[in-house]
Amino acid sequence: MHVINQICVVLLWMHALTFAQVPDCTLEQFINGPQFNSNFDTTGLQPSYPAGKQIRVGCNVGYSGFFRLTCVEGGWVSKGTVCQPKSCGHPGDAQFADFNLEVGDDFVFGSKVVYTCHKGYQMVSRTNHRNCMNEGWDGVVPVCEAQQCPVIHVDSNVQVNGDPEEATYGNVVRFSCKSKSEILSNPRLAELYCDENGEWSGQPPKCIEIKCTAPQIENGYVTDRNIQEYKEHDVLLFECNDRYKRTEERAAKCTRVGMRAEWTPTPACEQITCNKKNLREADIVDNNKRKYRYNEKVDYRCKDGKRERFTLTCGEDGWIGSSPCTEITCNRKTLPDADIVDNDKPTYRHDEQVGYRCKDGKREQFTLTCGVNGWIGRSPCTEITCNRKTLREADIVDNNKRKYRYNEQVGYRCKDGNQERFTLTCGEDGWIGRSPCTESVGCGSPPPLTDGDIKYTLKSNYSHKERVEFMCQSYFTMEGEPNRTCINGKWIGQMRCLKPCIVNEDVYKEHNITLKSNDRTFFTHDEMIEFKCARGIPVGAVAMRQRCNGGEILLPTCQ
Repeated sequence: MHVINQICVVLLWMHALTFAQVPDCTLEQFINGPQFNSNFDTTGLQPSYPAGKQIRVGCNVGYSGFFRLTCVEGGWVSKGTVCQPKSCGHPGDAQFADFNLEVGDDFVFGSKVVYTCHKGYQMVSRTNHRNCMNEGWDGVVPVCEAQQCPVIHVDSNVQVNGDPEEATYGNVVRFSCKSKSEILSNPRLAELYCDENGEWSGQPPKCIEIKCTAPQIENGYVTDRNIQEYKEHDVLLFECNDRYKRTEERAAKCTRVGMRAEWTPTPACEQITCNKKNLREADIVDNNKRKYRYNEKVDYRCKDGKRERFTLTCGEDGWIGSSPCTEITCNRKTLPDADIVDNDKPTYRHDEQVGYRCKDGKREQFTLTCGVNGWIGRSPCTEITCNRKTLREADIVDNNKRKYRYNEQVGYRCKDGNQERFTLTCGEDGWIGRSPCTESVGCGSPPPLTDGDIKYTLKSNYSHKERVEFMCQSYFTMEGEPNRTCINGKWIGQMRCLKPCIVNEDVYKEHNITLKSNDRTFFTHDEMIEFKCARGIPVGAVAMRQRCNGGEILLPTCQ
């Protein structure tokens, strides 16, 4: 019995010794350990745990992970993954906007994205940002709409191309005058655009009577200084200062040029000058240059030495003065194949003519003229021939052969059909006549385009091959090439502006239909329009899907 008691005492002592050697694990050990971070949620955990105890550590709001601690010999043994911020995924793209990640490095809990509208668009949502929360992104994707410009009001005589009432950023409105007797008050405002701030680029112009103001003329002046304004077609009376002359001899008229009133031709004065004058019978001996000012003098000396010097002066209408050098004369010229029949004498003065007749009688009569360097002209008595002349722009249609006699004619026809026919004649110095095929004839103003206008400034006259570009009014569709070309006095090119289709609410009610996708009232040519029954089902042969055709559209009916 004594031995049994001793054994019990020993066992009790060993049991107490075993528990005294295995300490508890504390919460403080975990918090101060290397695996701990602020993302763990330690609320609800006890200050210490006995050996062998296993606990699960949760994550704070917005974080996820699985982490388990086991108390082994007074220390914690971990298993699982530490807490990571939850992902919200992509925040969503907004139309007409960009976004930036302003808080955080990724789309995870705690991050923030801020949306910015594109140029010309404005934010219509209450907030411009989204935050990544525990349940995902808060709010909705912001909405950006185009900046809208205010309604444009114009006078009744102003033509407007475009939409002046519901214009948004980037839209353009063009102005012109309904009457040809009026112009825009400020041609630079003929086109306005809706800018990024929802404001028009200027104030709409007005249409005013065509008038020109008295111009300031450099080196000249308006003779009637009491007139400050001129009406269309009025003529400007002006003079140039001394030593100046008009650049254009034509009268300057107040003329409409496009959307402007201008003086045509421009009243201007230029300095009077004279080009150098070379004389066959005299040489320049002083002040030799290419161009001379008004009243400037040039000294000459006759080549034959009978006159020492003479002077010519630059005047308003050219050189003033004449050459006093020896008179030009020609001795009588005898020809072996012709006889003199008119004005036969030993000596002839300058420009004097002598009549001859061929001895063989093939020519009735010809003349030679006394010129500066002798007789001018040639005897036609020797038979004259011409080789066939080939033209790129025309074909021979009459008398086609390799060689032709004097005065023989050849008939041509232009390849481009500009002229039906023309002739060339074999003459003394070759073919006489010219081809009219390449002649280019200008055109006046192009014919107007119904429901459209020219794209740039209208002129009163256009040259051969010059092109004018047209455009249609808003919602109208151009059919054909948008330009006409001046070809030999005629405007070439066909186009027209096809009307849009207009479907209003009264028409909807009458046919018991509505639009399938939107509530527009304007549809451009060739645009497909889909309808649906407001009530009931379709009746008749007209389909619910129709195409706009030049302002006309077949409307289905429902019952």
